Amino acid sequence: LHARHQILADLADFVRAAAYVLKNGGILAMIYPAAGLTEMVASLSANGLEMKRLRFVYSYPDPAENARMVLVQAMKKAGSGVRIRPPLHIYSEKRGCYSPEMQLFYQEQPLPESTVRPVATGDPR
Repeated sequence: LHARHQILADLADFVRAAAYVLKNGGILAMIYPAAGLTEMVASLSANGLEMKRLRFVYSYPDPAENARMVLVQAMKKAGSGVRIRPPLHIYSEKRGCYSPEMQLFYQEQPLPESTVRPVATGDPR
């Protein structure tokens, strides 16, 4: 709760700390409000982290709605280039049930490879 509301530290503090503990090639994964994406990209870049994957999260499919959150994967001391993933919809429709992809998160079986791929993270120093 404290991290979400940036009470004890802000985004720059968090990214700086992550960059410190990651070794080169280490991965940082974040969920952040979509409205703060430009601040996040600037902070990642300033700390030697390159965004590698980006996915926008929407409440439900509606071209008039903006993304609520972003899922970001960044790598320390990586080359440029980012893969934009297909959008993630939490619900199938407004006031509807969870989307099929979200339903997978609540099942006990592993997610399909096309949805989530495990990544190796850097060891702390």
